[in-house]
Amino acid sequence: MSSLFARVFKQAKITFDIKNADMFKTNFNNLKQLVDQLTFSDVNLNPESVTRKSFQHIDAAPCKYIGIYEDELFTMSVFVLNENFKMPLHDHPAMFGILRVLAGKIQVQSYTRANSVDEVANESLPPNQKRTSQVYTKAEPVKYLDVSMNDCALLTPNERNFHEIMAVNGPAAFFDILSPPYNTNIQPDNVRRSCSFYKKILLSSTTDASSPANTGGQNYILERIPTPHYYYCDTEEYEKPEFMKIE
Repeated sequence: MSSLFARVFKQAKITFDIKNADMFKTNFNNLKQLVDQLTFSDVNLNPESVTRKSFQHIDAAPCKYIGIYEDELFTMSVFVLNENFKMPLHDHPAMFGILRVLAGKIQVQSYTRANSVDEVANESLPPNQKRTSQVYTKAEPVKYLDVSMNDCALLTPNERNFHEIMAVNGPAAFFDILSPPYNTNIQPDNVRRSCSFYKKILLSSTTDASSPANTGGQNYILERIPTPHYYYCDTEEYEKPEFMKIE
């Protein structure tokens, strides 16, 4: 286990501690710079997990989930995706996130909320009357990430909060930090924070021949759907390093 991973863990504790809220922007940037350097061996994962062979078993799920750490401030995990498998479009309600590729290559398509007249009106309703099945968004440029790039994908409560992720040219693994974790309450309405899945509907009035082929800049309605039947994960155990066990 590398000292870099211990530094990432320590910096995450500092960044997401409410006592350090006045320094959040600086601390978040410092955390990103550390995670930018993270590798598969730093996290001490089994390289066999990210091979085509590991997905060839008849009962193998198209995705593997490895839970690394969770407390009331943040969660750390690793997902391993089979080649060409796309993690369905989902959200991270009122959360910050950092995503780092540890093996292989991924394609990330993100969406940022863009309030429409209807949605502004909806937000003025009491919580129990809000129509929450649709979200108006703008597509961000497609981002390709691999371990050689020393770069992460970021999301915030207001930017790139919805995304779908696909492994390209072989299986891929990515590490992420999310804060606050799912299943914590969102203030001030005290609503439980949960992951929702969506299908996207292109607003035809925004289609422009000059728009990039990767959909960046186009507007979409994201309509909430049940968890797609094809999305399920095998779970792998993770042996926590000593610096996590003493927390």
